[in-house]
Amino acid sequence: MAKEGCFWLCYQYDFRFRFYPIPLFLNFAGQDFARSLLLFNRPKTVTEKGMRWIKIHAANKYGYDKADFDGRVAFIDNMM
Repeated sequence: MAKEGCFWLCYQYDFRFRFYPIPLFLNFAGQDFARSLLLFNRPKTVTEKGMRWIKIHAANKYGYDKADFDGRVAFIDNMM
């Protein structure tokens, strides 16, 4: 029985025994967004603490990274 979060992907190998995934787009060796679909396939609820850190990260990405954490959260709340 497989563990939770485990699943199978088909691979092929060449004469040097290097393994290559058969699915072109949805594999672990692909782009970051494809890997994220495989790694985060089970939804989780975001807690209040987690939402606070998401807002801080959004403010950082927006360029508002010199303020304290509470100021960043307030900035994103005003933007929303």
